[in-house]
Amino acid sequence: MKLFSLYRGLGRGFYIVSSARAINRFADFVEVTIVLILSVKLSLPPERVGMITSLVFVLRFLGQLLGGFLSDKVERRRLLPIMQIAISVTYLFACLLIMRGFSDYIVAIILVSSPFRGATAPITNAMTTDYIENPLRLVDGFSFLYLCTNVGVALGSVVAGFLFSNLLLLFFLSGVLIALCAVMVILFIPPKTAKNITREEETKREKNPRTGDITAILLLSLFSLFHLASNFFYNGTTFLLPLELSELFGGDRGARIYSLATSANALTVILLTSFVTLLTRRLGANFSMAIAQCFYILSSLLFSFISHSYLFIGVMCLWTIGEILMATNTSSYLNNNIASDCNRGIYNAIFLGFGSLGSSIAPLAIGAILPYCGFSRVWLLLALLSLILGLWALLFREKNTNK
Repeated sequence: MKLFSLYRGLGRGFYIVSSARAINRFADFVEVTIVLILSVKLSLPPERVGMITSLVFVLRFLGQLLGGFLSDKVERRRLLPIMQIAISVTYLFACLLIMRGFSDYIVAIILVSSPFRGATAPITNAMTTDYIENPLRLVDGFSFLYLCTNVGVALGSVVAGFLFSNLLLLFFLSGVLIALCAVMVILFIPPKTAKNITREEETKREKNPRTGDITAILLLSLFSLFHLASNFFYNGTTFLLPLELSELFGGDRGARIYSLATSANALTVILLTSFVTLLTRRLGANFSMAIAQCFYILSSLLFSFISHSYLFIGVMCLWTIGEILMATNTSSYLNNNIASDCNRGIYNAIFLGFGSLGSSIAPLAIGAILPYCGFSRVWLLLALLSLILGLWALLFREKNTNK
């Protein structure tokens, strides 16, 4: 029964925000097919695909910073639909270009939409904290948000696969659904209500109102670096694993095994997120992140020497438990410990930006050392990184835990 009550009582506004995130991720068929659009539909060479993809990342990062900054100045429940409508307009304009035979200009559309897509993440994260009625249940809230996000991505990827043959329909449906999501946010998300603070916190602010700001900035810096290293590990794994499978089993069979492993990853997220959250919610976010690294260490060590195809799929399920713990606890820790109403947006933007930076440099770094170290040694290096991250997570002071 506890499992069914895990996500109850978080607040009507929060459930609408989570639904908006799920619909956004489901509807953005362009996002999940960018590489295929560039390489297959536009027949661009690999080097140009890589260059454009990197530029998309840069523009998305700038959008995250802009979205975070604006969300501290403008009412967030109004700012989010503005960004969504901007995405929708660019996609619908792409439909006109495709209809008139100017498909080559789709690259410009993808680039123009990237900052708006990046801006939605820090706004949504900040709104998640705004609308959770009980501040002690941030882990539950971000667990539900993570689950909604993955359900949206999983279903959206399937639909995008069917729509890919018709580029006009892909952009049109994506634009229309995102616009409808924006309308839902405008109509149904209520005004934010202020949260009560304890008398102890109020007294502390009165005595030294700037101490909290200094502490928050220091913690933001350290935790953002932690998030950078964590995302380096995460994307290092997703970069290294398909290469290893291709090396062991050949290109076609390796691709099929990797596809099964990613499907196992998605299924594990959907089935186990609630259970993992329920089991660890009383431990505190910092300790939960340390446990996540234990799963990452074990997975990396196993990936370094196993050679049977089904074992890779099983180890991916272990690795996914670490992913669940990290995804549901990093944002909750950030928002619970350092973010206040007046700067929560920019804090989330900086945090997400550092994570994106870690994601972007992982393939470059691992690709550079792989020819010299081989797969086994690189996996051992990633396991060592996880060990460092696990010890690092324990150093973060926990402000609140779920009761």
